[in-house]
Amino acid sequence: MSAKDRVRPTFGGLSAPARLTVEGAGIVVGAVAFVLAGVVALLLFWGHTLPIAGPNSVGQFVAIAAG
Repeated sequence: MSAKDRVRPTFGGLSAPARLTVEGAGIVVGAVAFVLAGVVALLLFWGHTLPIAGPNSVGQFVAIAAG
């Protein structure tokens, strides 16, 4: 695939990047899920001292978040 196939022309002679591929979409979805899980964890655990393992621990949250 040549560079011309990956880039489509736009107004003013500028070029726009090619459409998002399946792999690119997967990376974007994974990044969004990572950020959302971080925000939820921040809200749930703010100001608490948490154990690494056991009930009500960071490990339990990660296991639940991982599905």
